[in-house]
Amino acid sequence: MPNWVETVETAMEDCPSAEELERERLEKEKLEDE
Repeated sequence: MPNWVETVETAMEDCPSAEELERERLEKEKLEDE
């Protein structure tokens, strides 16, 4: 397996998933609305 594949997989594990980011963004918007 080429090295870059491992790097990409590790980076994806380290980064929060898009779903988590979306959830955080929605929570922030809710807090700002109140």
